[in-house]
Amino acid sequence: MKKKIPYPGGLLLLAAAFIILILVTFALLSFTGARQDLSSAQLTAARTVQYYEADLAARNRLSGIEQSLCEIYASLPDCESHTYFEACRKIFPNMQDKKLTFSEKAGESQVLQVTLLLQFPQNGTDPLYTIAQWQLLSSESWNDDSSLPVFGHSD
Repeated sequence: MKKKIPYPGGLLLLAAAFIILILVTFALLSFTGARQDLSSAQLTAARTVQYYEADLAARNRLSGIEQSLCEIYASLPDCESHTYFEACRKIFPNMQDKKLTFSEKAGESQVLQVTLLLQFPQNGTDPLYTIAQWQLLSSESWNDDSSLPVFGHSD
C-alpha cells in the first residue's frame, strides 16, 4: 500500500490570506497617497492661477502708471528733476522718496507687492522707473499650531 502524504491546505490558505491582506494594505496606502497628491496639486494649481491673476493686474496697473509718467514728462518740457517729481507727487500721493509702492491681492492669504523707483529721464530714451520689488508676500501672520504630543507630554 501507498503511504498518504498529508496535504498542507491550512498553511497554504493562511499564506494566501496573508498575501491578500498585504496587497489590500498596499492598495489602500497607494490610493490614500494618490488622493493627497491630487489635493496638493489642485491647491498648487489654484495658488498659481491666483498669482498670475495678481501679476496681470499689477502689470495692467504698471502700464497705467507708465502712461501717467509719460504724460507728466511730455507736459513739462525742459523741466528739472524736482519739478518732475513734484508733478509725480500730485498724481501719486502715496509716493515717498521717489518710490511708488502698490499691491495686488493674490488669493485670500497672499498679496503681490510692487515697488517702483521713479527716475527723471535725462533724454527721451531713459527709463521712467525701475522695478525695485516684485514680491509675493503673505497677508496673514503664521501661527504654528501643529504641535503633537510626544511620549504623553503636552505643552
